[in-house]
Amino acid sequence: SHQQNPALAQQAFDQALQIAPAFGNALYERANVSYALNQLERAAADYQAAMDSGRQDANVFWNAGWNAYRMGDYPQSVVYTQEALAQLPDQIALHFNLALTQLAAGQLTEAESGYAFGVTLAEQQAVNLRAEGKEPPVSFWWYLDTAALDLYNLSICIEQEECDGAPPRAAVSASAEISPTAQHWQRTLQSLAVGLEYP
Repeated sequence: SHQQNPALAQQAFDQALQIAPAFGNALYERANVSYALNQLERAAADYQAAMDSGRQDANVFWNAGWNAYRMGDYPQSVVYTQEALAQLPDQIALHFNLALTQLAAGQLTEAESGYAFGVTLAEQQAVNLRAEGKEPPVSFWWYLDTAALDLYNLSICIEQEECDGAPPRAAVSASAEISPTAQHWQRTLQSLAVGLEYP
């Protein structure tokens, strides 16, 4: 897996799980490589099996929530993402993932509120770290950039039906307001990243 060979990693995890079928770590890691291979249904089953085996940490819920979003299973994505947020309430990426899921589902009010909260939280985190003489970590900037890219992918899926990195087009709400809203928040997050990096 660390050598970026998901197909070979999947075979190795298959072998491990033949020996220990309830090995939560192997189930979780096999889910991750199945996701990398775009085998979303298989990944979903393994994420759930990892949880059932006792892996109840935020990383499992986080990745399971994202996988469910990509599948267009928005109710399950919301449940998993909220479980992750219960453990990591200050993680801006999770707030943005939740808002993105709500946007794709056509829950515009909830999505707008989620993005606004995530932006405020990001601003507070940057200000608080600098007040302590620190800079935000690299992951902070990566999460902002990725959240903007996710919005771009959703918009392109709606407008051009090219849905890499987004749910299937048929799973996205038919609301005409989703794409303009996605573009608005994409620009907002891009501006936020520049504004916070160069205050």
